[in-house]
Amino acid sequence: MIAHIEVILTIFLTSYLFTKLTLVSQAKNIITLSQETKKALFDSSISDKEKERISQNAAFEMLKLFIVISFLTFICLGAPFVILYLLEPVTGYSIDVIYSLLNSPIYIVSFLLVGLFAHRLRANNK
Repeated sequence: MIAHIEVILTIFLTSYLFTKLTLVSQAKNIITLSQETKKALFDSSISDKEKERISQNAAFEMLKLFIVISFLTFICLGAPFVILYLLEPVTGYSIDVIYSLLNSPIYIVSFLLVGLFAHRLRANNK
């Protein structure tokens, strides 16, 4: 029972971190930036030199966003397992037990549903 509670809390913490650190909106920024770059590249009124500058700036910004998203994803996925590792002496359940429960289909579906709910809730509050 305690292992299942730990899994549920891990799912909620991970979903909370994903929404709190605005990973979805940062991914949307990459899409927006690529669409703006595409429009600029196909605009015939812009010179080739200007198009090259625009594409280089966009590539640099996308690289920065990719690094930020990767780091924040590492934090979102790593923080719950660090907490579980620290709770192991208290609960007696190893991370292997928790990880095997997290791989069960019911918890994968619940993680997706909680994540979508948290994202929708955050979007409605803005």
